[in-house]
Amino acid sequence: MFKGKATQRAAEDYLKRHGVNPAQMREFCGIPVSALALGTYLGGMDEVTDSKVTQACLLALELGCNFFDSAINYRAQRAERSIGEALRRAILSGKAKREEIFVSTKGGFVPFESQPVPDVVGLFEDRYVKTGVANRADLIAGCHCMEPAYIENQIDRSRANLQLETIDLYYLHNPETQLEELPERLFYEKLEKAFIALEKAVQSGRIGAYGMATWSAFREELGAQTAVQLERCVVAAERAAESLGLEKHHFAAIQTPLNLAMPEAALIRTQRLGQDILPAIDAAHVLGLSVAVSVPLFQARLCHGLPDFIVEKFPERFSQAQCALSFATAFASVDVAMVGMKMAEHVRHNLEFLRTEGLSEGELKSVIEAMVA
Repeated sequence: MFKGKATQRAAEDYLKRHGVNPAQMREFCGIPVSALALGTYLGGMDEVTDSKVTQACLLALELGCNFFDSAINYRAQRAERSIGEALRRAILSGKAKREEIFVSTKGGFVPFESQPVPDVVGLFEDRYVKTGVANRADLIAGCHCMEPAYIENQIDRSRANLQLETIDLYYLHNPETQLEELPERLFYEKLEKAFIALEKAVQSGRIGAYGMATWSAFREELGAQTAVQLERCVVAAERAAESLGLEKHHFAAIQTPLNLAMPEAALIRTQRLGQDILPAIDAAHVLGLSVAVSVPLFQARLCHGLPDFIVEKFPERFSQAQCALSFATAFASVDVAMVGMKMAEHVRHNLEFLRTEGLSEGELKSVIEAMVA
């Protein structure tokens, strides 16, 4: 495993050395990162796709992207392993240093073992229940677990997959899945216990910080079944840290969808903070959390076919894909957008955006007005 983690100085030097526009240099969990990160969600569970993802990561590093995002369940653990192989090649060849690269991953869903199986419950039983990691009752919705011992197990498996001694940021993956079966009170109790395990992982150096990567949790209207309140999550983190005698918690970031077709995290008020109700990304900003947004291209649906009344609000120099990327990264409360890429031409095209100024505040306002109208 490679020792160390991303550092402020090394990451900043990397971005400057690779010609990233200052407007596209962002701070995420205290580390300078490119405004676009390479995501690894989609793709076949085969060696050809493995190779494509590894090559995409290596090319992204050459083009100024120093942030990679994954999850243990993506492509049956193959996504993490593909990133790990890219990091191994880049670091051993001297093309990059561990301290220059920020890596995030996620745990919660039961991961396949390289290939899909029809019986996830049976897999959970064999891999985790019979080995004493979890109990049968810990599996929620037939696919999700966030019990402390399970999360600790998944962290170590991800570390091995990524070949990293320390994962810079570790997310609980779609924890709102638990609300499909649990009442709200039990959900926040379980969240606090999971946070205790994550605080311990920070103390042991296995992760640098932790967060929550979600799909619906922070975008849902108040009172919805899978709606989660960020302020209550921060309270859970504070209580977790206090129980361990720590002065501060290490709950540092959230991830939520945001794109031209799914603007709720930026435009819909879903998060109660005191007397105010704010959009998710703004609430996170107020609470001191970094914000990563997912599916900025809506899984390639926004790369073409955008309405003329939307496209005309963007600078002419942008392709439609770059219009979508500029929208997702233009909000003041957004730090970085995760872009799934495997093909070299897509990596080159999308990362051209890192050399631009992006959208101005006025241009973003004009786009939003057109959307609302």
